[in-house]
Parts: sequence; structure tokens; C-alpha cells
Amino acid sequence: MDSASSGPPCPRKALFQKQRGVTSKHSQTLRKSGYEKNDIMSCRAKLQFDHELSLSTKALEKELHTQRLEQLRRLAEKLKEDAWLYPDLEATLGI
Repeated sequence: MDSASSGPPCPRKALFQKQRGVTSKHSQTLRKSGYEKNDIMSCRAKLQFDHELSLSTKALEKELHTQRLEQLRRLAEKLKEDAWLYPDLEATLGI
């Protein structure tokens, strides 16, 4: 075992004691910066939508790729089963 796991757990400092909402100080800072809460929320929603869209697209592409590989595997098996029906092409051409 490692020496890190053999000792007692190290105490960790809590970074945030409680969750805070937007205070008037934050609102003033937002107004000074030119951003409104709605602007930030719409930007966040757009980023979240883009992220979820890219995740969905990647999952769909992976699923389609898997389907293509399965189709190719079935085709390769079928060709192996039918190989005895046809003469060797290299022997026919004299190569």
C-alpha cells in the first residue's frame, strides 16, 4: 500500500461555507461592466446548448460508425463463406 493511504485522512478546508446569491455589489459590478444578468444567462444557455449539441453529434457519429463497421463485418463474413464458389482471380489472370 502507499504511504499516503496508510495514514489518517488529511483535513480539508471548505472553500465555500454557503452558497451566495447575487448581491447588490455584484449587480453594481455587472452594471458597470455593461453586462446584464439576462445577457450572461443567455450567453450561458447558448454555451450549454452548443456543448450538448456537440456531445449529441459525437454520440450519433459514433453510433453510425459502429453500424458501418458491423455492416462491413457481415459483408466480410459473407465473402469468406462464398469464396469457394469462385475461382482464384490471380490464377485466372496468370499472375
